[in-house]
Amino acid sequence: MQKWVTVTLTATMLMALAGCGKAGSQSASSSSTKQSASVKKKVVHKKTKAAKKSSSSSATSSQSSQASQSSASTVTSSSASQASQATASSQAAASSASAAPAANDTATHTGVPAALLGKYQETEKSEAAGFASFYEFTPTNVTYGASGMPAVVLDNVSYQIVNGNYVISGTGEPAGIYKGGPEKWTIIQQGNQIRRADSSVWAVKQ
Repeated sequence: MQKWVTVTLTATMLMALAGCGKAGSQSASSSSTKQSASVKKKVVHKKTKAAKKSSSSSATSSQSSQASQSSASTVTSSSASQASQATASSQAAASSASAAPAANDTATHTGVPAALLGKYQETEKSEAAGFASFYEFTPTNVTYGASGMPAVVLDNVSYQIVNGNYVISGTGEPAGIYKGGPEKWTIIQQGNQIRRADSSVWAVKQ
C-alpha cells in the first residue's frame, strides 16, 4: 500500500512538471510572436515615414522647378520686349536721320526733295480768307495756293541744301494777275511742318 502511494505521488509530480514546461514554452512562444509583430510594425512605420518624406521632397522639388521655369520665362519675355523697343527706337532714329537734310549741299538736284513730298496746310488764316493757304509738292513741281488768289505752280524744279534748309528754284506758270517767271523759295522743315523763310506761319502735312 505504501509503495503504491509513493508511485502515485511520483506520477502526479511528473505530470505537474510537464504541465509547467508546456506553459512556459507557450508563454515564451507568445512573447517571441509579440516581439516579432512589434518589430514588423516599427519597420512598416519607418518605411511609411520615409515614403512620405520622399513624396514631400519630390513635391517641393517640382514646385521649385516650376517657379524657376516661370521666372526664366518672365525674364526672357522682358528681355525680348526691351530688345524690340530698342530696335524700334533705333529704326525711328535712323528714319529721322535719313529724312533730315544735310547741313549744306550746294550741288543742284533736279526735282523736288523726297522729304517734302505731300500736301501741307497752313495753321493760320486771315478773317477774309475762305481757307488757309497750302503747299503741294510732287516729284516734278510745287504748287502754292492762297484763298482768293490764283495758285502758283513752279515747273522745272531743282533744289540745293543751305544751312539745313531746302532752297527750291523753278519757273512759275502765269495765272491770272500772276505773270509767272523764275522763283526761288527757301523751305524750312521741322518734322511734319514746313514754312517759307519769308513767312512765320507753319503749314502742317495732311
